[in-house]
Amino acid sequence: MKTMKLVNIRSNNVSNTDFVTTVINLSINNSTLNKEKYQYISCGIHPWSINKNNSKELFSTFKKNIESNNIFLIGEIGIDKSEKRKESLSEQLKVFELQLHVAINENKPILIHCVKGFNEIFTILKKLKFQNPIVFHNFNSSFEIYLETLKFNSYYSLGANLFNNSTLLSFLKLIPREKIFFETDESQQNIREMYEKYCELVKFNYNELVLIINQNFIKLCKFNNFVN
Repeated sequence: MKTMKLVNIRSNNVSNTDFVTTVINLSINNSTLNKEKYQYISCGIHPWSINKNNSKELFSTFKKNIESNNIFLIGEIGIDKSEKRKESLSEQLKVFELQLHVAINENKPILIHCVKGFNEIFTILKKLKFQNPIVFHNFNSSFEIYLETLKFNSYYSLGANLFNNSTLLSFLKLIPREKIFFETDESQQNIREMYEKYCELVKFNYNELVLIINQNFIKLCKFNNFVN
């Protein structure tokens, strides 16, 4: 019987092995954005990259990469209203909406980064009647925000938040496993640790979880006609 791989839905570190499938997150300016080197790529204009003067240039580069490479996920994209980023909010909103249009046209799932900007994100998603799969990166929000996400085709990527976020842990059992992924993000942690921690927290069988997450990943592959 073929061993099921673990899925790492968002990482800065390549770890595609016989045991792990990784969606590698790359900068839109990365010259190695190609299927020969990476099978699964996420690429988008991160809100941290945006300022008042560079949004047109960033979007032009983004469009070229999306058109010339087989991108698996568009992201991280989203809104960041933290103190250091709020000056670029108006540009962030424009660029986020532009990237959603591309996702719709290219039939791609998206990977969302959000800091204090869920109201703005929900407003734009509703405006566009966005139906593509949405993976919420490192989801660690309130139960009220979680209820709002249910209005969309949402998935929840869990990682370091499993080890330190009491708010998420208070309703973790309520999130359907058919809507969950795991990620290592920028850390050097082993993705297996995320799976094991989840199983410990919700008292669930590890092998069953591996199977479910694989099925979730196949759904994303089928959505954008990506060869798995």
